[in-house]
Amino acid sequence: MLAGILFTVLVSVAIGTFSAFIFFARSNVNPRYKRKWLFPYALFWCVMGIVWYVLAIADFLSYVGRKDLAEIIVYIMQIFIGLSLVVIASYFNKAFFPRVPAMLIYLLYGAGYIAFVVSLFIFSIDIRPNSFFASQIITSDTTIKIFTVQFAPLLCIAFFGLFMAFVARSEDAHIRRFEILSNLSFILLGISGFLDETGVVTDWYVTASRLITLISAILAYFAITALQEPDELVI
Repeated sequence: MLAGILFTVLVSVAIGTFSAFIFFARSNVNPRYKRKWLFPYALFWCVMGIVWYVLAIADFLSYVGRKDLAEIIVYIMQIFIGLSLVVIASYFNKAFFPRVPAMLIYLLYGAGYIAFVVSLFIFSIDIRPNSFFASQIITSDTTIKIFTVQFAPLLCIAFFGLFMAFVARSEDAHIRRFEILSNLSFILLGISGFLDETGVVTDWYVTASRLITLISAILAYFAITALQEPDELVI
């Protein structure tokens, strides 16, 4: 069991590491691509890095029998998960719907974030028995519903963005590569993360979903490096 848990923990650490790479890669982006949506995109992955590092710690503590400490850490992780929705909503607002007032997005997702955090402390969390590959602590049904209401529109926007990247092809090859990889990475992250967050997957399926999340983080890293080409190489 230890080998399985450690493997899952290492996958989570790898996701966190690539997420951190994405945030720091922002500083090397070609100035011509430093647009308003770039910072919230990088910040989202920075928050994801924190989430996955904290989750790795929580999983390991739960496995070694310190579920009391794991519960506390899970609350911290969930607070950052809720925050990530606000950040990625800001990114989609600036990237796809710049005419929609940013304040409106902050009000909607800010209210959702407050409801999400409050629900974490009002309703109990579900501590599941350890399996060979995973040690899961799942939030309440109410918290999951609040999360889903905020998450679903964002996932739909990512599908829309991926579709538009192929249909309305950007004349800039690097921007088009970013659009394809960034939206695809969010779709993979969203689906695999949602299954993990809601407890739909268990045992080795948890590890499998996190491997998909790792792929999404790698794709997101390649997305932002597509914007690092120097001027003489830009088409």
